[in-house]
Order: sequence, then C-alpha cells, then structure tokens
Amino acid sequence: YRADAAHWTWRGGGAVRDVRAAGAGVVVAGDDGVTALDGTTGAARWTFRRVGAGLTDLLVSPDRRTVVTIHAGPAARAAVLTVLDATTGERRWELVTDRKPVALLTDGVLAVDELLAVGGDDPPRSRTTARDIGSGAVLWTWEPPPGCDSTLLHPAVSATVVPVETSCQDGLVLRGLDGRTGSVTWTLRTRPFDPYSSDPLRTTPDGTRLVAGGAGDRVVVDTATGTPVGRIPYDAGFPRPSGEGRIAVAGGDPERVVAAVDPASGALQPVQEGCPAEVTATVNDRGVLRLCRTASTFAVQTDGAAPVPVDLGRRDQFVALDLLRDAFVVPAPGAVVVGTAGPDGAVVGMG
Repeated sequence: YRADAAHWTWRGGGAVRDVRAAGAGVVVAGDDGVTALDGTTGAARWTFRRVGAGLTDLLVSPDRRTVVTIHAGPAARAAVLTVLDATTGERRWELVTDRKPVALLTDGVLAVDELLAVGGDDPPRSRTTARDIGSGAVLWTWEPPPGCDSTLLHPAVSATVVPVETSCQDGLVLRGLDGRTGSVTWTLRTRPFDPYSSDPLRTTPDGTRLVAGGAGDRVVVDTATGTPVGRIPYDAGFPRPSGEGRIAVAGGDPERVVAAVDPASGALQPVQEGCPAEVTATVNDRGVLRLCRTASTFAVQTDGAAPVPVDLGRRDQFVALDLLRDAFVVPAPGAVVVGTAGPDGAVVGMG
C-alpha cells in the first residue's frame, strides 16, 4: 500500500466518526448509520441508517464480510444490534437489548455480554450469549465461575475464539471460548492476586492478537491459543491495537507512534520518526503510513516520502465513536483511505 496521490474524495454531508475496511472498500460511520464506499472509485455502495437513534459502536468481522452496528437512544436504556452483509448491505438480523451492550464479533458468531440482576452485596455478574452470524440463532451461553465476573468492557473482534476476561478474588484470568460451542479452549492468568485492570481488552482488526493488562507489562496474546507472544512495558507508551496493521505504541511529546509489535516474534520494534506533526500512523509489513497536520490542512506520508496534502475538513475528537481513534489511515481493498473525525468530514482514497 502507498498513498502517493489522492484518487477520490467522498463527502456525505454530515459527520465522519469512524472508518473501517470492509467488503469492497470501507464503511464510514456517521451520526445515525454507516455508508459503504467502493475502495477503487469512492462511490457509495450502500447506506444503513436508524433515524432517531445514535450510532454508538461499529464492528467489522476479521474476514471483512460482516458489519455490526449498535444504535442506542439518548439514555442508552435500549439498544439495537444490526448484522449487515459488508458487500451488499443486506440486513441479516437484529437484536434488541434493554441497555447498551458490549459485543465481540468473530467470522462466525456475535457474542453479547449482558449484565445479570444480582442482590445484596453480591458482585455484578454477566452472561455471554453467542449467536450465529448468518441466522441469529443462539449457539451457546457462558457465565463466569462463581465468585468471578467478566469484564468485557470494550467492543472487540476475534478470528475464531471468543476471549473473555474474568475478575476473581485471586486475580484476572483470560479465557478463550470456542466460537461454535462456547467451551473453554484455553486459560491464561494475566494478573495474579490483582482482580482489577485499568486496560480494556482490545484486539487487532484481523482478530489474531489482543492486548491485556499484565502484572508487570501489557501482554500481547494469540487469540487462537492463548499463548503470550509479546509484552509491552507500561512505560513504553500506550498501545493502539484497534488501528489497522500492527499493534502500534504511541509515546513522546508531541505524541507519535514510536514502536510496533512484530507479529512473528512479538518483539517491540522502534518506528522511525516521520513528519513533525503526526496525527496517527499505520504500521504494516510494507512500511509506515502517516497522517500529518500541516499549517492549514492535513497530509499523508508514506515512509519517508514527501507528505501529500489532503482536505479532510475540521477535526473534532469528541465526534469520534472512540475517543482514542479520531483519525484514520486504513489500507483497504482498492485504496488507502484516510480521514478524521469531524462534524463535516471528508474521506479520501489514495494510492
């Protein structure tokens, strides 16, 4: 992937809140729905909106064939999850919940974490219910062991196994649940004797790696086997596993991507500095793609090449679906697609 020139620009006449690779290009999140764009031409392929409800979360399966939207009302007391075909926009099925849910999406199932009613001084408990991604049929349910509760705090994706983090009196434990049966396939104790973590469980877009808070370092885990494949010291910077490409680590002043996790060895490798005002960056096997801030607009830089100016509109972090993800450099089918969260944003396809 390279971003040497802009090939198309799309403006939807409203907010841009997230951009994800999906189907034949990308899906762009707005205030109340999503629009799928063709990566080669930038043309809108389909749009899904839920008028009167706000879009609160967007998930794309690792194989990029499924898009899940979560809409909620003003008080988030009720929500609707909608499962869509990423290529055609066909609505497969919907699920109505009595509160905003936390969901985890694999290529085959959608697992939803729901809070169970408890009484007295008992700690909160939750139950995970997995449904077939095609039909919506319930495949299995799982509850944490007695005395524990699950802490699925952030929407995530995983290739085949559903990872859940449970908080018990003797520490934090990660478990991998088989996507089709719900049986526990692996167990990993991440924080012995410490049942709390300030890090939400986050996974890479391809669903093969997750980052969890460990006892001494953050731990990079293979989602299929539960094997620790790398560590990120807390003082190395803040990991950005939800971006495209490798798990990147941000640090420094001004903040930029300073390192990335090698997917083969798990080693933390330094990333060479690029433009002086980096907004975000994607690191993959082919190099580094950066979105940079200039005096009057934005620019995209491939490795150490000269930055290419792009007009993305006004950036506003608080418009983003995820406050930690308010700028987007997305290698997608047909183009490298860039954008920023903003009330009147533009999305640009480059190549």
